[in-house]
Amino acid sequence: MVGAKMMGKIITISGPSQIGKDTLLRKLKKFPNFDIITTHTTRNPRYNEINGTSYHFLHQHDFQILIRNNYFVEWDYVINNYYGIAANALMPLDDKVLFVHALSRIALRLATRFDWIVPTFLYPQQELAVSNRIKENFTNQNEAQIRLNLMQEELMHSVMFDYICMVDKEDDILRDFLSMLGLKNSLNF
Repeated sequence: MVGAKMMGKIITISGPSQIGKDTLLRKLKKFPNFDIITTHTTRNPRYNEINGTSYHFLHQHDFQILIRNNYFVEWDYVINNYYGIAANALMPLDDKVLFVHALSRIALRLATRFDWIVPTFLYPQQELAVSNRIKENFTNQNEAQIRLNLMQEELMHSVMFDYICMVDKEDDILRDFLSMLGLKNSLNF
């Protein structure tokens, strides 16, 4: 059984680009008491991403129409793209723990509005390693610099999160994250 403290909660997962958020979400999907909320974005899909599973990928104009129609409970514009969480998706379930990848700004705004939101932040133990991954994976220097600047902003605001998980290796991210939330023992690790 999943830890009673987290049952019925929605846990936001935030952190800098290339920290391992997608890796963590893929691993969390494998557990029956966990579910993932798929968010919306206007950025282009990466090679391994599937529309409707990784994100709901939209054109900018379509996203803006949804904003005007109050479709999103929260949204933001960052790194030249929109990101948002549908209002109807953000409903806690009594028998599951829900997880959602959220921009740091969105996660903190949600946590101030809803007491069932638990904001978590993945913090790099080695900032330089994450910076190097950003530079390697985003060859456009302008985009890489924007992501590096955003990382510094997110790290500065990380103290406002309920939980901070120090990330060293992606291999350990699931164990460390669930331990931080008090969920490790309930999953028979």
